[in-house]
Amino acid sequence: MIKHKLIMKNLKFLVFIALIGLTFNSFAQSESAIDKKIAKMMEIQGTTDQMVLAIDQMIDIQKGAYGGELGDEFWDSLKEEFTGEALTDLVQELVPIYKKHLLESEIDAIIAFYSSEAGQSLLKKTPLIMQESMSIGAAWGQKIGENLVKKMQEKKKD
Repeated sequence: MIKHKLIMKNLKFLVFIALIGLTFNSFAQSESAIDKKIAKMMEIQGTTDQMVLAIDQMIDIQKGAYGGELGDEFWDSLKEEFTGEALTDLVQELVPIYKKHLLESEIDAIIAFYSSEAGQSLLKKTPLIMQESMSIGAAWGQKIGENLVKKMQEKKKD
């Protein structure tokens, strides 16, 4: 009888440990799935393309300054390195930030939007919108600045 109770107690403990293991394994798998969704979201939004563009521009600037000294092979290998594994590492480091601020359902909705015709249209038109907005913003900033200077001068006279 005592042996039976001991076996049952150990069996319950083993089942409990197995359930904990399954729970952690399930959590790790779902976490990985969310990470993949975030990486996909960043890709479909054009975030990774923007990163590649920034890397290309940075390398082109450096190449202009040092290009003759180092040769095209150096710059090509550098570009490959920075847009390959290094970029993947950067995306992996950014994933927790997105995970911290977005729910999985929001990530799914963002992916769905940017996969849609409207989302793709927005992505294509955003650079033009930004370019036009910047000129309006600059003019607005100048107007505000002039107004600020005028008010400061008026206040000094008082």
